[in-house]
Amino acid sequence: MSRAEEPGRTTPAWLASLTRDAVGGAARATVGVVLGGVLAVAVVPVAVGALLAAPVSRAVGRRWLRVVVTADRRRLRRWHGHASGEAPVGDRAAAGYLAVRVVTGTAALVLVVIGGAVAAGYLLVPPVLLARGDVPAATFAPSVGVGVVALLLTAQVIAASAALDRRLAARLLDGDPTAMLRRRVRELAASRADVVAAVDDERRRIGRDLHDGVQQRVVALAMLLGRAQHTTDAEQAGGLHQQAHRDARALIGELREVAWRVYPTELDEAGLDAALESLVDRVPHAISLRNDLVRTPARGVALAVYYTISEAVTNAVKHAHAEAITVEVGEDGDTLVARVRDDGRGGADPAGSGLAGLAGRLAALDGRLVVDSPVGGPTVVAVEIPCG
Repeated sequence: MSRAEEPGRTTPAWLASLTRDAVGGAARATVGVVLGGVLAVAVVPVAVGALLAAPVSRAVGRRWLRVVVTADRRRLRRWHGHASGEAPVGDRAAAGYLAVRVVTGTAALVLVVIGGAVAAGYLLVPPVLLARGDVPAATFAPSVGVGVVALLLTAQVIAASAALDRRLAARLLDGDPTAMLRRRVRELAASRADVVAAVDDERRRIGRDLHDGVQQRVVALAMLLGRAQHTTDAEQAGGLHQQAHRDARALIGELREVAWRVYPTELDEAGLDAALESLVDRVPHAISLRNDLVRTPARGVALAVYYTISEAVTNAVKHAHAEAITVEVGEDGDTLVARVRDDGRGGADPAGSGLAGLAGRLAALDGRLVVDSPVGGPTVVAVEIPCG
């Protein structure tokens, strides 16, 4: 028996749950509409004005447009439950959407503020005045009635504004569903081809590591043992055996490194956090690791994030000659976000085989890779991928 159905309680469980859901939905819609109005009033005019200003300011205007559209998409997803896409929006489409949002967002904010103030005034002030004896009791009921009507009208405005926000986003930001489906099919086909190419490149790299590294060490070790076997000098044979022992230990270490590059077994045994800590311990550089993950990501997501971080750290050490590296992993809603920053010389090419392969692997999981690496540094490699 649920608590709501215990003897002495009058509220059924289903009614209590329905009430909580209704109140929670109304609260989320209210916050979303108010935030949308504030965004329209405070930020959108600046972004549109910057875009329409002199040519010198157009780059700034485009950046503002991207920032505002991204913020509004997050608002829609968080407070209105609208799964707005993440596809890039053209400057004209973004400017048109934000121009419409200036009108609708401002109007909604004004109506909600006025309606809320009227409702609060007629519902909260009369009881106080009545208790103090400043107004007659006959005026109490009409005042409450006006307050309830104002409250209901405000709720209707909030519901209509939330629905309008979702429709505007679906129409002006998300685009035509058929075109979106076609684009999605093209993206999946491209990401599948990229994953196949990345797997082939990884196989070739593993083959080179085995041929140029491990195989050469095995041949050298065999030759060393052969010399020790054929020498007649006991002291020299002992020295050769000691050297062979050292080379064998180095060979085991190199085999472990190759195995880790093929697949980090610790990822399955202890999770992404332990795998990243092991990666940091194996790199002879100053690396700062911060992991703020709350949920455990899916296996494919964790593997893609690990490979991306490992590749970024390897590039920072081998190619950028970085002295300090920072790795940060966290969550932004339902998205896993990871960043690798180094103080190296920069100039990393996102179209290179390594980074392009990682981008394809992430795209297959609806993720994306962003590389910011100006010449002279610093380099920031960012990953955004659904937690799965």
